[in-house]
Amino acid sequence: MIVFDIETGPAPEETLRKFLPDLPAAQHPGDFDPSSVKLGNTKDQAKIDAKYRDAAAKHAEAVAKFEEDQKTAADDHWAKFIDKAALSPITGQVVAIGYYSANNGAFVHQDITQKSEREMITTFWSQFSKNEHSHRSMVGHNIFEFDLPFLVRRSWALDIAVPPNARKGRYWSDLFVDTLDYWNLGQRMNKPAANFDALAAFFKTAGKPEGTDGSQFYDMLTTDYDRAIAYLKSDVEQPAAWIDAMGITL
Repeated sequence: MIVFDIETGPAPEETLRKFLPDLPAAQHPGDFDPSSVKLGNTKDQAKIDAKYRDAAAKHAEAVAKFEEDQKTAADDHWAKFIDKAALSPITGQVVAIGYYSANNGAFVHQDITQKSEREMITTFWSQFSKNEHSHRSMVGHNIFEFDLPFLVRRSWALDIAVPPNARKGRYWSDLFVDTLDYWNLGQRMNKPAANFDALAAFFKTAGKPEGTDGSQFYDMLTTDYDRAIAYLKSDVEQPAAWIDAMGITL
């Protein structure tokens, strides 16, 4: 069997800007209105002028704070959008695909620093067709809910042909094996929590490297390449051990 895993990242900024939701409008302080200054019974022009200056200064501070707050809000709005962008095939892209052969322990991968997203996805479907011919399973964790739908939708976006047998009606090809689907044992309601780290702890494998998760992969890929690839390698090696532990013969 071959275990695979995809890693995703945000789409290029010019694409993301098209989908960024509008930031809710805030109330601008407006122009300074001298008539809003409360003068009381003051007749002393010097005191009146001082009140106007004080009010104008406070208004200028409010305008400056408003503009600063709006910039902070816009930056936060963008950061939160970017943080979730990789999870959607509309605002995200495939940035790496790793493969692990349980037969010989070989690990290979492609990533966006070497190959385009189009090349990576085309290679994946080519691998599927080869495995289909050799009746060799393709295994992954949560691939029915995330990896495969993401790959198909990105294929649509890039006009890449998806093999007709990859999906049969409502179901994925029997070639695909999802460790999470096996773990659930057909349960649809009240399914036990079984994220990657939970299964790793249960089956006594290493789990995700401490302090890291998939949302950080793209940043790792661009700032600490070796660490990113080690992370990807771990993500495809461990499900192979879980399959063995569950006694599943593929």
